[in-house]
Amino acid sequence: MKEMIEKKELYFARGAREVWLCKDSGEMIFFDNHGEIAGSGILEEIPVILDIAI
Repeated sequence: MKEMIEKKELYFARGAREVWLCKDSGEMIFFDNHGEIAGSGILEEIPVILDIAI
């Protein structure tokens, strides 16, 4: 997860409007170029917790 958090800056540098990360627990974390946000402003229907079956 740490590596992905560091990579999000690279995505924003290439023009990404948002970065979405999924923790092992299924919890989604959303970022815009200002920092962490409560949810996606692009795809409002995306859940904040995913049911991950491993």
